[in-house]
Amino acid sequence: MSAKRSLAIALSTLSCCSLALAQSFPEGATVPNAAELKERLSGKVFDVQLTNGTSFRLEFTSLGYFFFDTSTGGKGNGTWTAEDGQLCSQRQGTERTCSAVRIHQNMVYAKRATGEIIRYQPR
Repeated sequence: MSAKRSLAIALSTLSCCSLALAQSFPEGATVPNAAELKERLSGKVFDVQLTNGTSFRLEFTSLGYFFFDTSTGGKGNGTWTAEDGQLCSQRQGTERTCSAVRIHQNMVYAKRATGEIIRYQPR
């Protein structure tokens, strides 16, 4: 089998599996406006659990900064802003990204770039 064909098969397999991992927000979740999202996050600390078993602590300051510590020893910080239905952030040394967010049963949920839906569990 040619290298080109092997690569095509590998990419199609990865594409298939990535789509299978995509998740949806909880049924009935609502889209927060920027002011509501800012109020829910500002000055608060959250625990987040990923499906791969990694967990992290995430703190949002009211001045627009965030800090995180992971269960694998990672640490970082950056800036954040709330937009209608989106949480935007920029870690030091990276580009600004935005994630779709929803509110369900008084909890904040965000969709990661991987498609995984994470819940911000207040501390």
